[in-house]
Amino acid sequence: MSNIVKYVELRNRLDEIDKQVYLDVRDGFYESRLKIKIGLWEKGKTVCDFRGVNPQTNWLQLEKQTGRNHESLKAWHDLYQKYLDKKKYIEEVAKPASLKWAEDRLKSGNLLSSDSPEWWTPKKYIDAAREVMGGIDLDPASCAEANKIVQATQFYDEEINGLNKIWEGRVFLNPPYGLGGPEFIEKFIHDIESTFNEGIILVNSRSTDADWFQPMFNGIICFTDHRIDFDSPGEKKTSSTHGSCFIYFGPNEKKFAEIFAQFGNIVKRWPSE
Repeated sequence: MSNIVKYVELRNRLDEIDKQVYLDVRDGFYESRLKIKIGLWEKGKTVCDFRGVNPQTNWLQLEKQTGRNHESLKAWHDLYQKYLDKKKYIEEVAKPASLKWAEDRLKSGNLLSSDSPEWWTPKKYIDAAREVMGGIDLDPASCAEANKIVQATQFYDEEINGLNKIWEGRVFLNPPYGLGGPEFIEKFIHDIESTFNEGIILVNSRSTDADWFQPMFNGIICFTDHRIDFDSPGEKKTSSTHGSCFIYFGPNEKKFAEIFAQFGNIVKRWPSE
């Protein structure tokens, strides 16, 4: 079996685990967290099994071939190495940790689960967006904590509700995860070139068949060749269960393509005759 086929099989197995976790987190609060914890163990076993057969493979090679951050891959591997017995892991680690996490959220009043609507964009992508546009004037779906990285001149949070505001200047939009996201994207598309003329949207790349995604093809798209490790209120540095894409609208398409090529493949719709 070739190395390429082995890597594809590894990546496909990790995708299967992620997909199942993604579906399962719609269960109850504690149950969702427990399934995420079990998913980490299963990914660790998958990586460990792969490295057992391919011991020469280093973490950076695995990162490149699987699209997962090498630090996450190693953490999953080490977790499994520490708890080889799945039952023991679930009883001694996963269940107590999930129960504590759920209780802490209930006590604090923060009922955001792991599929929180807030996923904060890491600094290197924000820096790239700022380099393309020369700055960020508005982040219309943000919060004070996220804006420490984005450093937009103005941002709208959940209380202000950016959907009811005028968007002006250079816009960076990482819309809320879940049902609220398409509304922000629709407003972006509606307002571009009317109240503002340059912006970047960050969305997941699994939705290319969705109605709201179709206008994205009017911009220039960077499909990431890896999975972004987002920050979130409930858990720092949470590895995404899918790829992402950045879509640029504005007069600096060439500059966007040059700068964002470091993150993945750049795609532009073929012009119709």
